[in-house]
Amino acid sequence: MAVWKRYNGKRIKGEGPKGKGVWIVEFRLRGHYIKEAIPEARTKQEAEQAQTKIKREIFDDKYNRAAGNKDFTEFVDEVFVPWAKASKRSWQDDDERARPLKDFFDGKRLRDITPMLIEKYKQLRLNTDSMHKRKRSPATVNRELQVLSKVFSMAYDNGLVETNPMRRVHKLREAPARERYLTDDEENQLFAILVGRRAHIRPIVVVALQTGMRQGEILGLTWKNVDFEQKTIYVAHTKTGRPRKLPMNEPVEVELRSLKQDASSEEHIFSYARTGLKLTTFRHAGREHVQRRRYPVFVFTICVTRLRLVCDQRECMRWTS
Repeated sequence: MAVWKRYNGKRIKGEGPKGKGVWIVEFRLRGHYIKEAIPEARTKQEAEQAQTKIKREIFDDKYNRAAGNKDFTEFVDEVFVPWAKASKRSWQDDDERARPLKDFFDGKRLRDITPMLIEKYKQLRLNTDSMHKRKRSPATVNRELQVLSKVFSMAYDNGLVETNPMRRVHKLREAPARERYLTDDEENQLFAILVGRRAHIRPIVVVALQTGMRQGEILGLTWKNVDFEQKTIYVAHTKTGRPRKLPMNEPVEVELRSLKQDASSEEHIFSYARTGLKLTTFRHAGREHVQRRRYPVFVFTICVTRLRLVCDQRECMRWTS
């Protein structure tokens, strides 16, 4: 114990990299177990001064570690959710997953939440139906536990808890992910129903099948991302945060040129003004109609895996020829 430095989530010896990491004071005194981060301390000497101050307050009976008794729900709302909003594009998913956690641990302090209590939460969520009256999957519960683990990691980094209780909780076993490929016959069936009042979905499906782009990437495309001369599509906003440039083949070019007309460079390619189609309508339309006719369900994951299968086959042919 005493004064030490944490860098990249690990305890290091000495000062470590200058200007990086955070100093931690850790000791026991008069029934108090103290472990606090001192982010203001720039040197070990300054951290030791903070430690001396805390010890003096304990001796004078003035020490009150109210922060250590932080309410779980308050910490999630005041610390975790703002961090997720600032750091993650998928923060709304984390916010949604945090709701059942706040409901279950309502009124609990961070220090009150034990591995055994988390196990009760895990089993309760697994054995209750979802809002759609379907059995909740282990994967859903595991995603919620990931959020809980991050909450406690942040609390630990700020010296509010002594350990992360999630380290002693095992995740549920999930079924192996199914890698689904769209066959040529299924593709023909799919395009056969994308006519008439569903014809507006066809260009999006073509782009998805030919490029392997994700749904959000396609719906977020603007005309400035399309270069007809170079025959490329620039994907600026990706799930990984790293932009990428994709080749544009003939089927994609034909569909995009038919939509271009007099659209400005800032306009979304698949905009409501051009197609009369709201994005939320598209997200449900294809699946609804395909399922009704008992055709294979069209999802973007299938397009991506199908493209990867084609690429794998071509790579194999290139190396064996």
